[in-house]
Amino acid sequence: MTVQTVIALLLCILAGALVWLFGGRLCVFRLVTGYPCPGCGMTRAVTAVLHGDFSGAFAAHPLWVLLPVFAFLLLRMTFPGCFPFSSSRRYQRGEAILSVCLLILVFTVYFVRLAGGFRG
Repeated sequence: MTVQTVIALLLCILAGALVWLFGGRLCVFRLVTGYPCPGCGMTRAVTAVLHGDFSGAFAAHPLWVLLPVFAFLLLRMTFPGCFPFSSSRRYQRGEAILSVCLLILVFTVYFVRLAGGFRG
């Protein structure tokens, strides 16, 4: 077992413990600031999609469709050895551009949702 795998498992255990402690309402950003975070509503969006309610998913969080991209980037950063194709300079530059574009999109949607009376 690699160090990264152990760290990932410990983070999962910590997240589970925090969810249990806070009764399933785990948003550290909201607990600290009182404001919703950029990802608030994402869990409800995924739950809605799993139940076939796509309009409810978009209402909960409009960026739920990008979760596979976020998951891939997170896996790529956490376990870079599992992606041998990602060692090229061209790929890394494309990934960096994609990450910046996604970050801009996330915060744009976040501020629009805050300005319009955040429901999530």
